[in-house]
Amino acid sequence: MSGVVKCLQVFVSLLCIIQLALGIAFLVLGGISFGKSGGNTETRSSAIFLLVVGSIIVLVALFGLFGAISKNRCLLIIATDQVSKKFNESMFNYKTDSASTLYINAMQNGFECCGYNDFNDWRKVPSFAPTELPTSCCKNSTGTTKYCDVNLNKDLVYQKLITLILASVLTDKIRGEQ
Repeated sequence: MSGVVKCLQVFVSLLCIIQLALGIAFLVLGGISFGKSGGNTETRSSAIFLLVVGSIIVLVALFGLFGAISKNRCLLIIATDQVSKKFNESMFNYKTDSASTLYINAMQNGFECCGYNDFNDWRKVPSFAPTELPTSCCKNSTGTTKYCDVNLNKDLVYQKLITLILASVLTDKIRGEQ
């Protein structure tokens, strides 16, 4: 196995472990919220949503992790595709659903990225103005505001798309070795 493939395999595995930890955190928060919700329907439905999202994140992370370790491109493609779907769905619910907001902020802050492909993905979300971005997209954000303006300085907006690039490169390298 070439050094590049091994390095990418380890890096994608680490990213999946981070995603797995995020999913477990969602499951724990959902479980605690569900236990403390009592008869409150709104709290209970939010807890159930966190449990479902956490389960999906854990499942996708496990697919990605097993795919990276075993160099199984089918598992990597499934994992990458599911992350893409969940991320894009959560973008459209960012302003209306606290679990989606938490998921997006955790992903964007954790990977220092903005959107799934780039910050222009947020222009497709009707609830955002064309120049408006979540603060998790912005470098040096103080967290004192909910949104930032891309027109102020594009150099202050995260530009990476790390997960998709690494999974795609690793998949291509694996294909080349078979």
